[in-house]
Amino acid sequence: MIETKETQQPAAPWSSIQAVVWLVGLAVLAWHGWWWPGILVLVAVSMVSKRMVAAMASPPLAAEPVAAVPAPSTAAMPAAPEYRPDLLPDTCVRCGGPVDGQKIRWTGARSALCSYCGARLPLRAR
Repeated sequence: MIETKETQQPAAPWSSIQAVVWLVGLAVLAWHGWWWPGILVLVAVSMVSKRMVAAMASPPLAAEPVAAVPAPSTAAMPAAPEYRPDLLPDTCVRCGGPVDGQKIRWTGARSALCSYCGARLPLRAR
């Protein structure tokens, strides 16, 4: 499967025309004090200028094909350690905070840290 990378950004010299339109437009609105309907006109001029710049900008030469990266094989991956939240204590031994197996930071298959104080939590025997 080949994917193409498309860009919608105008060429570099034209990329700052939008800022110029807004700065000049706001300066004219401030100078004449014509804020309310003037801001709508400025939005329309801004949209028209953006479309004109996009139409005048040279189209990309050719879309470069990007080869799809195959998914890594699962046979080469080591098995993930089995975390046992059911072996955790209900509260932390140091701070007394509640222990949640889903929100805890596991440091190994048989060790975890308290999410409140960082103390090592002893796991119960199986």
